[in-house]
Amino acid sequence: MHSNKLNNKAFTLIELLAVIIILGILMIIAIPSVTKYISDSRKSAYVNTAKNIMDETRNLVNEGKLGMYDMGATYYIPASCIHTENGLTSPYGDFVRVYVAVTYLGKGYNYYFTSIDNSGIGVKSLQSYDKLSIDHIETDLKEEDIKTNVGIDGKNNIYVFNSDCTGKDSVEIGGTYSSSTGETSQLTKYICKRATSLHTEFNNTFGKLGTPGSLSSGDAFDCDVNGDGTYDAATERFYYMYSSGNVANLIYYINTYNGVPNKTAKVAYYAPAYDGTSGPVTAASHLPSESQWSNVKLQNPNRQITTYQGATSINGVQLPVFSYSGRAARMISYEDARSACGGGTPTNPWYFQSSCLYFMENIVYNGNITAAYGYFTETLNYYAGGAMTVYGYNMDINSAAVNNSNLYGVRPVIEVKISDIEV
Repeated sequence: MHSNKLNNKAFTLIELLAVIIILGILMIIAIPSVTKYISDSRKSAYVNTAKNIMDETRNLVNEGKLGMYDMGATYYIPASCIHTENGLTSPYGDFVRVYVAVTYLGKGYNYYFTSIDNSGIGVKSLQSYDKLSIDHIETDLKEEDIKTNVGIDGKNNIYVFNSDCTGKDSVEIGGTYSSSTGETSQLTKYICKRATSLHTEFNNTFGKLGTPGSLSSGDAFDCDVNGDGTYDAATERFYYMYSSGNVANLIYYINTYNGVPNKTAKVAYYAPAYDGTSGPVTAASHLPSESQWSNVKLQNPNRQITTYQGATSINGVQLPVFSYSGRAARMISYEDARSACGGGTPTNPWYFQSSCLYFMENIVYNGNITAAYGYFTETLNYYAGGAMTVYGYNMDINSAAVNNSNLYGVRPVIEVKISDIEV
């Protein structure tokens, strides 16, 4: 009897195995659920941290501390200038890179977020404040995976704030941007890229490929002036002339008529009459408009018209400050040509150096008889009825009557920040 009682109190081997199997099944069911719960909780904390950063950005914006009033722009604000209560730490570790992108709508702002921390966790592509969720938190990201190279709501202009939000630089979408503080991001798209081949015509080769890292007269570039994301070597070729401060001046490879490439069309500087106070009204009207070349903009559309000697008046008549308003490019000036090519003085006849052969593309030169003889500059002669021209037939600077529409066209010059050029 005694032994039977002992046996009744013990588990059989089969019962122990059954318990182990049941516990194993429960663990198989429970562990993924618990793991997912923990993961979702951490991702939820990441989203809350992101929204906290965006809320702090919203406070800066609402207080007017960032000066974001361009409705055509997307503003990128690095987290390094955003001071949050818990610092810049995600639930997985310290942040490596965070941007809050903001667009201005005239009556309000939209906020977007992208990030990565030192554990490789982050938000790969820009997500709006109201739609950001745990589904956007990804793992195993690298810094180069962060996709901040898009404009928001179709806005093409990009402004990137420096690390303490005391200033911003204007850049374009794509490429690589380096700020003055050394901070880098994938935000810049160069407007102009170095050419990889050169134009030839009538046994002439125009411009040069140049030396990467430096700029010199005649360096060939392909510029995405129409903002379509392509660099067309056939139709978007420009030649670097010289720089004014941080702005590069580049001249187009061909004349334009109504903003469209045309090497045979001739125009007048000003027609039908000229009173010495109006400027190159007719010629400038054939430059590309801001809608035709939407990706470039004149740094200063208002320019003082002068004589080739630098005078701002002729016979006591004040020459105008001419406005290229509405135009994406301006006319070349006599001083532009001299700055690009050197040689000569304002008071003596001056011929181009051979390094400036690029001025001659698509005009009458070296047997080319299917083009205009040259193009007007915006600069006048010392008398009111004459304007200076780039004259291909003699490869020099010449003069023509302002109402002469028989020989000369107009050639665009664009002004591009050096930071927007693939130097």
